[in-house]
Order: sequence, then C-alpha cells, then structure tokens
Amino acid sequence: MVYFVQQQTHISDVGEINGLTVDWVSRHVYWTDVERKTVEVADYAGVNRRVLVSTGLEAPRGIVASPLFGYKINLCYYNTITV
Repeated sequence: MVYFVQQQTHISDVGEINGLTVDWVSRHVYWTDVERKTVEVADYAGVNRRVLVSTGLEAPRGIVASPLFGYKINLCYYNTITV
C-alpha cells in the first residue's frame, strides 16, 4: 500500500512574487520579488533561504531554472539577463 503525505511550506517576509520556478534536481525553489527587488532561493522545506541578487534589479519578473543545462537561471524583466 502506498501513502502520500501532503506537506505545505510557507515562507514569510516576502513582497510581491512575480516569478517562481522549481529546480527538481537540487530541490530548490527560486522566486523574483518585485517589491524587494530581489531574486531569492530556498529549499523545499523553506529553510536555507538566501538572497541571490539584490542590486541592479528594477522590476524582476519571470524566472526559469534549467538544471539540465548547467544550472543556469534566466531572469526576465524589461530586458533579459542571465544571473
């Protein structure tokens, strides 16, 4: 018999989240926060949270993690840059 357990993790102290992506290989969640002008990451449990980028961002929007292509994270806002 197989049992599935649903687990919810809540991360506090965030502003306006516009972009969200999951790196299923390293089990991390990345997001862009327009209000705080940051790109952040945490593991699936919501711990080990850190700010990856906090300068030079006006309005970070979409984000895509590509673990199959060398862990490149593409961040999109008015212009496209690679972080």
